[in-house]
Amino acid sequence: MAGTNSRITALLALALLAVHSGSSVTGSLRPQQHANGNGYANVVLVMADDMGYGDLGANMEPDSEVASETPRMDALAAAGIRFTDMHAGASVCTPARAAILTGRLGPRTGVKKNFAQSSLYGLSLTELTLPELLKPQGYDTLAIGKWHLGHSDEYQPTSRGFDGWYGVPYSWDLGCADGTNGVDWHDGVCSTSHKRYGCPTWWGDDNMCKGCAAQSPGIPVFLDYTIVEQPANLSMLTMHMTDYATEFIRAHAATGAGDADGTAPFFLYYPMTHVHAPVAYHPKYTNTSTAQSIFADSLRELDASMGAIVDAVAEAGQTDNTLIIFTSDNAPWNIK
Repeated sequence: MAGTNSRITALLALALLAVHSGSSVTGSLRPQQHANGNGYANVVLVMADDMGYGDLGANMEPDSEVASETPRMDALAAAGIRFTDMHAGASVCTPARAAILTGRLGPRTGVKKNFAQSSLYGLSLTELTLPELLKPQGYDTLAIGKWHLGHSDEYQPTSRGFDGWYGVPYSWDLGCADGTNGVDWHDGVCSTSHKRYGCPTWWGDDNMCKGCAAQSPGIPVFLDYTIVEQPANLSMLTMHMTDYATEFIRAHAATGAGDADGTAPFFLYYPMTHVHAPVAYHPKYTNTSTAQSIFADSLRELDASMGAIVDAVAEAGQTDNTLIIFTSDNAPWNIK
């Protein structure tokens, strides 16, 4: 048992350290003993996708002339601890995710590049993941968002220690998708077009836009092992993921039904799809940013989603018993 607890501690330490965009942490490392059945703290690990260090207002210089688009995140950072000189497990999606869930880098896990849509395998089944270590300690576990560690059944989140999963199996530019953002190169591509839309000029290379091809598989949205939407509507995805995440948290209210000693501790892993290209968000966030740009509007939705997570923890009476970690898988790519 001591070895297991040490491994859990080491993996949580990695989660705190494996950042590139500047991590924010809030909550108590010494949980209230009455809050759940075994006295363990709840853990919420939120990981943005391709987020740059300067995308967070909390990382801006105090006299910056650029307005922050992340007020809820800034408040989280102010109330917690910021780690400003840390590093990601890898510079691309899949190996970075493998590192944060196993505590091991690519040379050890064998995961050194991204899995594609046609990948038959995933993160080695011999690798222990953080939720697989937390489950024997009595944790309820849920994954929400982008997985990218293998999409055959045996490699999906619900086969790797998570009780449930709602999200997409890989990056949302690896297939056609729908949306209503007014960005015509992916709006309604799957539903209305038999041809590929032209790439916007800022992509530079037409080959990099192959994910928009109407002939490519539509981005699927999974609920556990079942595809519940295909193609994904990118404009609605974050809203749905936020709803699932907050429902899970509220189900673990400190005063709610549970075992004789209280509710079970929970581990929520929320690898966001924001702000990976193509940036997409609910129409209600259009022109809500100070910068009045598509990217800044997507930051506003990311910030609102994170704010909803923090609010749900508070509404569940679990603030003093929950470690909330926000980080990014790696920094943005040049195209952004």
